[in-house]
Amino acid sequence: MAIEITSGDIFTPQQLSKHMKIYAGPGAGKTHFLVENIKNIVKTVPKVTNSQNRRILCITYTNSAVEEIQRRLHGLSDAVEVNTIHGFITKHIISPFQEDLKQIIKKDFNIEINSNNKITSQVEGLNILHGHDKEQIYSFINNELSASQEYDFNKKTMGEIQVSIQEFYNSGKPLLSYSKKFNLELATIIKKYIWAVACKLTHDEILYFGYRIIMENSTALYALRVKFPYIFIDEFQDTNPIQTLIIKKIGEKHSIVGIIGDIAQSIYSFQGAKPSEFHNLIKIGENNIVEYTIKGNRRSKI
Repeated sequence: MAIEITSGDIFTPQQLSKHMKIYAGPGAGKTHFLVENIKNIVKTVPKVTNSQNRRILCITYTNSAVEEIQRRLHGLSDAVEVNTIHGFITKHIISPFQEDLKQIIKKDFNIEINSNNKITSQVEGLNILHGHDKEQIYSFINNELSASQEYDFNKKTMGEIQVSIQEFYNSGKPLLSYSKKFNLELATIIKKYIWAVACKLTHDEILYFGYRIIMENSTALYALRVKFPYIFIDEFQDTNPIQTLIIKKIGEKHSIVGIIGDIAQSIYSFQGAKPSEFHNLIKIGENNIVEYTIKGNRRSKI
């Protein structure tokens, strides 16, 4: 049974020593609770206050939410990193472990990438092939096939070829998802262009390769645990299952994880979010998660 708290409560050192799940309904003041508890950790917890390298990680779903939490944490930017899950993975897993990324691409999809160019996330709001001429892509395909053909694929359809994280979550198999216009050979060649020439990953692929890297590279995983002794995830009801796997893996040792959300407010199921992930997450590694419910309504004037 969840322990009742208010948005004004500050967790004790004992409470901060265990993974936590906080249910917070509309108007409960979850952002206030989150920000004030982060401030308290920054000021009072020795593993954070006594280190210049350790930081608190706060993950939220949208860029606007990131900006709001950063505004409320004004003056603490050296001790707290606020980011989206994709921003966090790109910065701390994809960017510093490019060789691991390329090895996994070879291992999982048999695509060799010899370029030294940095592979990063697609630009928000733009097609992943934005700025690349179709004729250039067609020429790349023909060079790979060693046979000249004519194509009429549009960049939107080609750009939608991506790793199926749903299939990976369900079966553990690394597979590409693509339009019926392509066969596997064509889809693989176009994907090679996207990864090796355009040097971009879709948002789903950021999650996929972020997870694969920390599962393959124990040094990368250890570095994350050391750098972020506390990890808070806001709006957890909108979490993708692969994101849950990443957070659970990091939280198996050293890092304390706090998840905050409200199943009733989930709005991103069309993007693969599963509100049940929040409700069903009761353990991280061998450690139970302590459940809390924020009571009251900060918006109420009564």
